[in-house]
Amino acid sequence: MAEAYENKPTSRIMIGDQAPLSMYLREIENGELISIPQICAKDNSKSTLFVFLRHFNCMFSREHIRELENTPAILDQLNVVIVSNFEKDAIKEWKQKVNTTLPMYMDPELDLYKIMGFSETANTKAKTFFKAIILSMKTRSIPQRSGRDTPGHLGGNMIVDKEGKVTYLYRSESPDDRPLPYDILKSLR
Repeated sequence: MAEAYENKPTSRIMIGDQAPLSMYLREIENGELISIPQICAKDNSKSTLFVFLRHFNCMFSREHIRELENTPAILDQLNVVIVSNFEKDAIKEWKQKVNTTLPMYMDPELDLYKIMGFSETANTKAKTFFKAIILSMKTRSIPQRSGRDTPGHLGGNMIVDKEGKVTYLYRSESPDDRPLPYDILKSLR
């Protein structure tokens, strides 16, 4: 896999930048590498929203996916794909538990996460922890951890337009920090 990343960017991506053309994710079904432009080209009539998950047990990531899927305007205007560092079997389990049909891709070494500037957080505030407990009680779902779980890593969102430019970038600052679907839609105007 190292050869796939020979030309990977070395600086953080910003709004207005070209999407990282030389970065690859792994497809779940066959494990093959696929580039960001190839993912976007699957339906290039719309821009693509990449949703970067935190970790396998993150209730805030799960809730964010549910919010996006329950916002018809998001699904009408954007191709939504999920990026995770989970292992293949964990992704399949996660998709089933969350009940999502959105396509998911693997970034096992967090290469794209790093280029996107999604940071790690060493401390999770007690308030965030209690919010997660309440959310898990509400959804009645607490999954087991994946072998490659990264609870300290934060996620975010990125929109790549039809020309391959980054038009929206949201870097979470805490585990419960995710953009509202409305804010994502506002960025499309």
